[in-house]
Amino acid sequence: PAVTEQESSPEIAATSSNTESLPTSVVVGSVTTMPISVPEEKTPTTTSGASDVSDTVTSSVPKIAVTVTPGIVTAVEKAAYDKAFSLLKQSRYADAALEFETFLREYPSGGLNDDAWYWMAQARYVMREFETALNAYQTIANYFPESSRVPAALLKIGYIQYEMAAYPEARQTLSDLLERFPAHRVAVSAETRLKKMDREGR
Repeated sequence: PAVTEQESSPEIAATSSNTESLPTSVVVGSVTTMPISVPEEKTPTTTSGASDVSDTVTSSVPKIAVTVTPGIVTAVEKAAYDKAFSLLKQSRYADAALEFETFLREYPSGGLNDDAWYWMAQARYVMREFETALNAYQTIANYFPESSRVPAALLKIGYIQYEMAAYPEARQTLSDLLERFPAHRVAVSAETRLKKMDREGR
């Protein structure tokens, strides 16, 4: 199926040239489990309700360490990012996810890392690989707190927690999203899901 902006598909309305909110970079390792390791001098922002689910999750998302090196987007880096994004637009989700993972390994201090984590998570999400997607979304929320991707990442964290029957955590995540980003476009989706949970008694 083609990529849409539905709950089950990546939001491709953003273009591959989106380079806003690039405060930090990541160093991608080869290990395959969470939690994410962080240098002592850097403490992540905690995403409410998210850790209870992810603590039991084993993921293929690489472990990372956050650095404070400003990201600078080179032409070669941008081309690699666009290649991965093009696969996503073609609905080649598995290929896109792998390409974004490769991108993060090859450009550990790049300026597009929050975007790469986000689209990798979206590809995993649309394939219903919820555990892997959850960890990637949490990476954005916890380690790129100034990124423009955070509200959408929080929304998907809430959705995944709902899918995993972690209803109290899902409610907390979506409520936090509404409190922090009441005017963001995803706030409507968060409200809709919370109302659905109310009707279901969850």
